[in-house]
Amino acid sequence: MSFRVEQVLTPEGIRGPVEGGLQCGMVISIARAFGDLISPEGDREFLIGRDARSSSASLAEAVSIGLRSGGHHVTHIGLCATPMLRWYAAEQGFDGAVMITGGRLPPTYNGLKLYTHHARALSVGHGLEEVLARVEPPFHSGHACTPELHYSSPLADYAAVIRSHCRTHTPIKVAIDAGNGIGGLDTRMVFSHLHTVRIWELGFEPDPAFPKRSPDPQTPGALDALSDCVVTNGCHFGIAFDGDADALMLVDETGRSISPDRFGGLLALILLEQQPAGTVIHGPAVSPTVVAAIRAAGGRPLEVRDGSAATIQAAMREARALFGISDQGNYFYGDLYATDNALRSLIELINGLADRSQPLSALLDALSLVAA
Repeated sequence: MSFRVEQVLTPEGIRGPVEGGLQCGMVISIARAFGDLISPEGDREFLIGRDARSSSASLAEAVSIGLRSGGHHVTHIGLCATPMLRWYAAEQGFDGAVMITGGRLPPTYNGLKLYTHHARALSVGHGLEEVLARVEPPFHSGHACTPELHYSSPLADYAAVIRSHCRTHTPIKVAIDAGNGIGGLDTRMVFSHLHTVRIWELGFEPDPAFPKRSPDPQTPGALDALSDCVVTNGCHFGIAFDGDADALMLVDETGRSISPDRFGGLLALILLEQQPAGTVIHGPAVSPTVVAAIRAAGGRPLEVRDGSAATIQAAMREARALFGISDQGNYFYGDLYATDNALRSLIELINGLADRSQPLSALLDALSLVAA
């Protein structure tokens, strides 16, 4: 294997084309290096999950081989959204976790998201370079490969936790576009027991080809079908997940798309009603109007140097923050181990709308009035 860091290291993490880039041999070496970073002596517990891309199953096996060759123990949870993996890793106290997902990238790409204890994300500037610096081809194993493979299915428990945050019984209609990514699985489980919420499903069946739209919901045209569904069926709003369902985009009842920072600002106001004076971490792309609205509502906005998941998560833990707003449509919750969770954002928006007589468009337009 001819390993070159520049092949896979991006500002978002480990990403690359599967052909000629992120191949199994390379992934075995990266996983081994990650395990060695956590504990060179082995004997630690790791969690692995994956999305539905064609290459993800084989890459998950490569991660397993790399970790087990270092003497570590591996639990697979199979197909899952990234937020579910992070929740389960933190909830069960795993020493590390790996999510195999291309996220918003095209189907021919894939990637690895690495997490340490308490689901802390590794990224550029937050430990990822240390992992890749340990990769030295050719790959050699100093441990016998641990024979045990464990399997777990936390979907029902995870869905119950997300569902528990719903505080309303007011009937509401929502269009949800999973984009043929992984988000339809846990979304369907959550809403199967919330009978006052009627949902219109778009692209809920995982398909590695992403035939309906780009896995990046911010791509021009990606929200067209969702907007049409909202208007045609008289929904209160619609949301679209990205490929691994940790980020989402919003359209209001008129089919108008809403910028991520305005959506984040509205979520912050909803949460501040329940927990006044909470700290809200945000990236530099959040507009001054949204920051002013958070402050006017009694919150304590705190800007960090960039809107990456690792930076926001670290700042939230240090400040014991209530909420975090990234620059890319990811929203973080202090009571979910400071991780981002698109389904929780959907639930909080349902809570906020149920408490008000105004449509979503009016609430969003009022953000600037709150700041005034």
